[in-house]
Amino acid sequence: MFKVDKTKIGAYGGWERYENNPVLPKELGETFDAVVMVHNNKYRMYFGWRSVRAIAMAESKDGIHWTRPQICLAPDPSVEWLQEVNRPIVLFRNGKFHMWFNGQKVGGLMDGTGGTFLCYATSDDGIQWDIHPEIIMKADQPWEGYTIMCPHVIWDEELQEYRMWYSAGEYIEPYAMGYATSKDGIHWEKYAGNPIFEADRSLLWERERVGACCVCKIDGWHYMTYIGYEDVHKAKTCLARSRDGITDWERHPDNPILSTGYSGEWDCEADYKANMIYDEINDRWLLWYNAGTR
Repeated sequence: MFKVDKTKIGAYGGWERYENNPVLPKELGETFDAVVMVHNNKYRMYFGWRSVRAIAMAESKDGIHWTRPQICLAPDPSVEWLQEVNRPIVLFRNGKFHMWFNGQKVGGLMDGTGGTFLCYATSDDGIQWDIHPEIIMKADQPWEGYTIMCPHVIWDEELQEYRMWYSAGEYIEPYAMGYATSKDGIHWEKYAGNPIFEADRSLLWERERVGACCVCKIDGWHYMTYIGYEDVHKAKTCLARSRDGITDWERHPDNPILSTGYSGEWDCEADYKANMIYDEINDRWLLWYNAGTR
């Protein structure tokens, strides 16, 4: 976890690495692509739990010490595109929790019958979920390949619409980011100018590809954390900003804002899918990420 002064967002020297990382114990197995929200004065973390192919939830009073995770959205073997679920984004609006997530057919890419799709669910308590009966978005553009993944959704009060940034490309890791909008969270219109963000191959840390973003709108800017890939196994957290959240993205001059740890440490090879939120009470930014080693 990181924290940073509001005036220094993205400044490499402004972030402080929590000295006792990781905050979720290793004995849980592979936990990945977390999203954190504040609800009833507690932090809630939703994340993919690889060993059970499900989405789990944990709570915390400080964002560091978490309750034992509980499965809140399990795979459904009877539904072809829900054999594995992961990569959630959760919002609370109008008295309900809303989740967009990835559904996958296990082995679907091996036999040519499936990929990774975007799905939707709602809940009254954020624990028991009702899944929408249909896929809400799939890859259907040439640049998207056969996989859409890692949705990040916000409700824009000014525009009165849901706004989604998503990644697309191959099964293992995406190649670029796209953008879409919706009035109801179910029916989405993809931006005609997609993809809106691609790798700058002149930069070592994203010479291979980019993906998996998180977008925060504040003070007239859209701040986006994203993964920059030196290669498919070496990834670092980067930051960019845009006025409209679609065009004219400015990369932070101190990218990557989060690099890998020392040799032999739990995060020595790659940092993935940073989730950043603004803590209004304490006037600071907080960031959670998953990492790995080979």
